[in-house]
Amino acid sequence: MKNIIQSVTAEKSVFSSVSILLLKFLLFLSVLAGMLQSGKAADTTDIVWQKYIGPDQCGDVKFSPDGKYIYAAINYNIVKFDAKTGDSLSTFEGKHNGFDPFRMNISALGNYIVTIDGANKALLWDCRSERLIYNFSDSLKIPSTCIDIDPNEKNILIGHGDYFSLWDAKTRTQLNSFLCTGINPSTSFDVKFSHDGTKFAIVSSYEEQQTHKDKTLITIWETGTWKKIKDIFLLSDRDEWSHLKFSFNDSLLSLMYETRIVFVNNLFTNKTVEFRNDFSGILNYTSDIEFLPDNIRCFLSFYNDNGENSFNLYNLVTEKTEHTYNLRVGNSDCSQKTGAIIANGRTRLTVINPNVTSIPGSENAKEGINIYKKNRLLYLEFTTLKTGNSTVELFDIKGNSVYQDNLGFINPGLNKFELNTNLPIGVYFCKLQINNSRFSQKFQIGE
Repeated sequence: MKNIIQSVTAEKSVFSSVSILLLKFLLFLSVLAGMLQSGKAADTTDIVWQKYIGPDQCGDVKFSPDGKYIYAAINYNIVKFDAKTGDSLSTFEGKHNGFDPFRMNISALGNYIVTIDGANKALLWDCRSERLIYNFSDSLKIPSTCIDIDPNEKNILIGHGDYFSLWDAKTRTQLNSFLCTGINPSTSFDVKFSHDGTKFAIVSSYEEQQTHKDKTLITIWETGTWKKIKDIFLLSDRDEWSHLKFSFNDSLLSLMYETRIVFVNNLFTNKTVEFRNDFSGILNYTSDIEFLPDNIRCFLSFYNDNGENSFNLYNLVTEKTEHTYNLRVGNSDCSQKTGAIIANGRTRLTVINPNVTSIPGSENAKEGINIYKKNRLLYLEFTTLKTGNSTVELFDIKGNSVYQDNLGFINPGLNKFELNTNLPIGVYFCKLQINNSRFSQKFQIGE
């Protein structure tokens, strides 16, 4: 009897082991089939967490400035998530009206969120009390198309068709108004303050008088004077879904156009680069861009008509894709504090902590700094739109500081300095600081 029990037990054990192996094998085949169907290997490298929110849909996502929280525009609500875990923490008091989902911007100090809802109403939200505190449209009585708040939380700009209204963020009183193109009629689609708050960009559309065709215009304006600095570039056709983004050092300005093309303009050189596909010819539309804090890299979102998607880490200097994630991404945001990315896939949220190599001694990196040796002297040249006190510091390949100097007060435009140092042959890094903005560049001294 004992031998029979042992035999039966052994058979059960073998059957159980075989069943487990069979289940694991079937699970592997299921995952493999999903990979082959998508056309790419499912890459979970650097992914911190994913959260499915369907059937609800998310229209926009923003990190809090400290990188601890994520605010998501889900249906008619603003929902707050823990950035580390993905746990839902709270929902703001107050709802949006009209078609959902909606777009939003958060102030650099993290106290306020501004939104335009589906009923074209401009709304102000308090992140501390987590509630709606003001509806600008109750005072304006006209539809609003876009809104942003400056980094210092002093001014709010609201677009209304062919003009903008300027508001005091604290008192909620209207201060001024101006035409967005100077051409009437025109329609504003998006407005974005730079990270340093000294300027802002507007994308708008107007009808050309001679041809009666729609044109899309991107312009740069000066904060404080509220006057236009220059036109960036002009596009044909009209696109109500256009959206703007500045790089963290404000040297680059991107435009997402017709949810299929991304333009990136270098504000120093005025050179514009277009991203229309993923360079393979498979994914032929580009729907989103998000700059990283090093200002060298960005994330680009690609898709095609067959439902295939890709979210790529791209190096703007080397012009190469460094990593690919098999993700559907409608829009995204990057935390300057942590470097993490929140990718919005409409019904799925994904946080990525990309593994990138930083330049030693620098919070931000920037192209356009030129360091060269001539007649045994070392020179620094850079072009900037900024003004203020500046300093320079040089580091060796190990990150040790080998030279620093106060360059004094600089003005916008081309600046050139002679650096009083005689560094040996080698690879170095230059860190340039203008007020609170930091830029860096790798350079080499040869024989």
